[in-house]
Amino acid sequence: MPNRNFFHAFPWQIGKNRINLLCLPYYITRYRRTMIKDFKKTAIVTSQGEISYRSMLQHIDHFATHTPKGEDKKTIIFSENREGWIYAFFSIWKNGGIAIPVDASSTAQDLAYILKDSGSQCIWTSDEHASVVQEAISLSEAQVRMLSIDDYE
Repeated sequence: MPNRNFFHAFPWQIGKNRINLLCLPYYITRYRRTMIKDFKKTAIVTSQGEISYRSMLQHIDHFATHTPKGEDKKTIIFSENREGWIYAFFSIWKNGGIAIPVDASSTAQDLAYILKDSGSQCIWTSDEHASVVQEAISLSEAQVRMLSIDDYE
């Protein structure tokens, strides 16, 4: 079993195309109460500053209200590395769904194949990648709800 203090020693770092999600699923589910009492501690480090556990958990809860619920619900995340990517990812897990992260440099044809093959009902994306997502949806002819990370961040 990992050491509880280990997680606090390594906050996530975003920037330069890197997100370190070391041991996060274990701690989100197992030690949520610990994080709540440590609300002021840093959870995410970005180029603009630090985000506390309180803020991170509030964002995850907010994103979860828009993410499909259920074990068989698949949701794609198609975005560059940013805080909203983390919020979308854990909101999917919070609702019991399956997260399908897709590299943000993928083409519309690649994304269309993934949409068709996975049977996803929803896709989280950034405004920067919205045109690629719309093109992929039209290529795949899939019925997918597109959510913009920028609208909820």
